[in-house]
Amino acid sequence: MNLLFYGKTEDRAGKRFQRMVESIVPKKERNVYQTIYDLSARLRRPTEEPAITVLLASSREDLLDILSIRELLCDTRVILILPDSEVGTVEKGHTLRPRFMTFSDNDFSEVVAVLGKML
Repeated sequence: MNLLFYGKTEDRAGKRFQRMVESIVPKKERNVYQTIYDLSARLRRPTEEPAITVLLASSREDLLDILSIRELLCDTRVILILPDSEVGTVEKGHTLRPRFMTFSDNDFSEVVAVLGKML
């Protein structure tokens, strides 16, 4: 099982999440993408291994970028971390059909637990 992580690893939430994931997912099974272009290039490559994609939207603009590649996400299991809990943001997030959705101001322990069960 491969873990694809999209997020800005230089921001605080991205760093926190990456540290937590490193404790449960071996390095060879995780890939980090910091641009939508790189993530979409990876998603366009067919692979036999199923993937879990964790999307950390650092802003609403970032969420719109993610939404622009939603058709490429249909073959992966999506965990979505939204920048805020406003109604419009949550509605947009649901269009990605995530297996689990939370917000960047949470401590990510629930995400790690869900990710552990999915693995």
